[in-house]
Amino acid sequence: MQTIDLATLKENLEEGAVILDGLDDCIVGVCHNNCLVYAYGQLLKHFIFSGMSHSEAIEYIEYNICSLTPIGKFTIMYELEYMT
Repeated sequence: MQTIDLATLKENLEEGAVILDGLDDCIVGVCHNNCLVYAYGQLLKHFIFSGMSHSEAIEYIEYNICSLTPIGKFTIMYELEYMT
């Protein structure tokens, strides 16, 4: 099986695709329109490990990241455990 490195993946994205700075560890793939897919759970872990509380991380993600998704240039994958 061939693996694709992140730099190559980013080079081949749809024009105007959003790449969230510093959150490469949260990328889980690409969607049908060749934009990045970020995992909500990974975003949460990233910000908690950066020093935020659980509730601060949720508030930050919802306000600063999820609010950007209507532009359609990246996707957030919500794992079932985070959909309650």
